Amino acid sequence: MKIQLQRLWAAASIVMGSVAAIAAPANAFNFTTGTNLGECGDIPLEQLSNNSEVSISTTTSCTTADGITLSTDTGVLSLKEVNGTKGVGIYDDLHPNGSLQEIDYGEHLMLSTAGPSIWKYIDISFLYQEGAFGDVVDEVAKISAGEKMGTLSIIDEDTAEWSLGGIVEMLSKSDSTGGGSYRIHNPFGDMEVSKVTLTSNQDGNYIYSDFGVSGAEAMPVPEPSVLLGIAMLGGVGALRRR
Repeated sequence: MKIQLQRLWAAASIVMGSVAAIAAPANAFNFTTGTNLGECGDIPLEQLSNNSEVSISTTTSCTTADGITLSTDTGVLSLKEVNGTKGVGIYDDLHPNGSLQEIDYGEHLMLSTAGPSIWKYIDISFLYQEGAFGDVVDEVAKISAGEKMGTLSIIDEDTAEWSLGGIVEMLSKSDSTGGGSYRIHNPFGDMEVSKVTLTSNQDGNYIYSDFGVSGAEAMPVPEPSVLLGIAMLGGVGALRRR
């Protein structure tokens, strides 16, 4: 009996370890609160007010404390703050009429994880309604993952719509008193992807659609070997009970 109990305990320990692997904590970061920034905490906070000012940032890629990598293939990553909201965008000398520190036309900011993940939310910032800070349109952000592409469109000062459906939570208003920040919950549903790309939806300069990213959370998908191990353990347990 003692030996059987020891074997059962050993098997249970393996199962619990496998379950723990599946329930690994999600990867998340937030620039506004300064949470889990890791290397990305080194991106300089700048307030570049005109095209004669040059970013001091040299960062083109960084990884947060929980393993989400931010990168760009155009310019450098730059952090700015508007009405208490902090977000990362891109500074690029090739776009002298751009917004300097946001994701502008022709620019791409990528969020990536080491393996396939389910993206629980993405926080977009500096997306404003027409008339705020000189914007001449209700701004739109374009976000793609794999074969899916969605747009986050400003409806009014405290409402935005995600084209793929789901819940959009207003974090800070889109008028001149706010940070134009919205959380897209489950932007791609249960789709498993390791890279998300953010870009502007319109050609033009800063008076059109441009924005930043303030945070994100991604849930790692368990390795197939872990799921297979649990299935095998379950089969062994069933045979022992017989």
